[in-house]
Amino acid sequence: MNANYYFCSQAVIDQFKPEQLSKPFKSGFESDGDTPHYIAWLNFDKVKNYFEAVVEPNNEDDDKEDIDFWCWEIIPGNIDVENIDLEQAQLFGLLWEIQFRTGLTKTCNQAMTIYNLAERESLNPIELINKIA
Repeated sequence: MNANYYFCSQAVIDQFKPEQLSKPFKSGFESDGDTPHYIAWLNFDKVKNYFEAVVEPNNEDDDKEDIDFWCWEIIPGNIDVENIDLEQAQLFGLLWEIQFRTGLTKTCNQAMTIYNLAERESLNPIELINKIA
């Protein structure tokens, strides 16, 4: 089974209803509004199959509204997280704090940063999010 922690959208959570799931958290960016983000333990093979069979064809159809379905694996990266302040992340939003301290805005880089922060705090990624959400 190809399972791990993933940083993902509400549509992924709605479809797969994972048992291991973080509290919802907001990015901190005005453009995202109240859109929740999550960390979940997922079997990526199932996610990929659903994406290819349902989401991709739907999003290619100009007559249908795009499904905001995405996830990025929480894996280690070469991102210095020493200056990321979890109290500020709790106050302003985790993704805002990541961008403010590192300049990173790509979702894949945010996922790696979440991994590194969880390691720094000796928590798993779900525990990290639940601590600040």
